[in-house]
Amino acid sequence: MKNVMKKLSVYRKGLSVSLSLLLIVSLTTMALAKVPKWTTVGSVGVADEVNRDLVNYNLGRVGLLSSAPANAHAILRYNVDSLAGGSRSVSYMAVRYTDNGAEAQVTVKLHQYHLNTGADTVLLEFDSNNYASNSSYQTRTVGEMGTEFDRFFFDFSNYAYYVEVTLTKTGAAGNPALGIVQLSSEYSS
Repeated sequence: MKNVMKKLSVYRKGLSVSLSLLLIVSLTTMALAKVPKWTTVGSVGVADEVNRDLVNYNLGRVGLLSSAPANAHAILRYNVDSLAGGSRSVSYMAVRYTDNGAEAQVTVKLHQYHLNTGADTVLLEFDSNNYASNSSYQTRTVGEMGTEFDRFFFDFSNYAYYVEVTLTKTGAAGNPALGIVQLSSEYSS
């Protein structure tokens, strides 16, 4: 009987240690699955050389100059760097922007660029024309609404990532501008 009790005590301790380790691993995995939010301001984007004279950088924001002609556009790119090292998940892209009407448009695309093949894939996309216009800045979030299966994981070993912003002015009154882009695994309202 003593041997049975001793074995049972050893078994309980082993089970307790195993469950504790499982809990620690589970919590660590959940923490790693959440990406620290990657954020950039509009003014750090690199404009294509042909568009540089159309762009105004001011107080963290970027926009087309009011003197830019109708049908003008500027393309800016923002490098997405490894967040705290390694692969992380992302589901949403929040964009703070101005689109003052039918003569302005802001598009933002998160790209994945493969190191070996050169394949370029758009992972998330925002288009200001999908929302009501406003002459003031507004923030919208796009992405997968739902389960964790909607997420994708950054793989900085095989890919580079960048955000491409296009500011388009189709008429004299157009005033497209970008304030902030944020990537996250959590929805921002």
